[in-house]
Amino acid sequence: MQIGALARQTGCPIQTIRFYEQEGLLPPPSRSAGNFRLYGDAHVERLLFIRRCRSLDMTLDEIRVLLRLKNVPTQDCSEVNRVLEAHIEQVAVRIQELSALEQRRRDYANGYKPKTVLTRLGELTFQVPQVRCGDFYPSALEKGTRTDQAVHLALAEMYVQGVSTRRVIEVLQRLLGPEISLSTAQVSRAAARLDEGLAAWRERPLGEVPYLFLD
Repeated sequence: MQIGALARQTGCPIQTIRFYEQEGLLPPPSRSAGNFRLYGDAHVERLLFIRRCRSLDMTLDEIRVLLRLKNVPTQDCSEVNRVLEAHIEQVAVRIQELSALEQRRRDYANGYKPKTVLTRLGELTFQVPQVRCGDFYPSALEKGTRTDQAVHLALAEMYVQGVSTRRVIEVLQRLLGPEISLSTAQVSRAAARLDEGLAAWRERPLGEVPYLFLD
């Protein structure tokens, strides 16, 4: 077969085939009466072997070592073992690098998601970065809530002082604007948070405390 047929059968470009010939990886082909290169099954087999090695990212020198053993199977294979062990180690390092790169890629922001939060300045809409695999979250916001800390404390303080839930909502609407959307459940959750903090403070261990008595 001519070089074009060899290229089609092996999927290797003609320029690459000629390069492998120049590097001595492919044996010289015979010539036709019209001086065309003629390749046989041995060339197909060797070229497929070379392409397989290249797909494993092996260097030309490493392929030469393997081809020498392929040509003379009875020779000492210690050099081949050394080449393969070194290449396997390089592949293992490459796999670790790619795994780390994939992890960083997953942690990159995957667009933004709007989140409207009730603050002292009224309702503000934030663009919260979305990440595929990571724990990034803006420190100014709190997961699972749509009200900032200052508004939570104001809600809880009015609730503890006995202000009714409806009155709390009316006061905040006067402060932040009538368009503010606030539910009784938000008021109750704010009060519950303050109750938890107060209970924790009240039940905290005091430990040993020195006393001084003056007569």
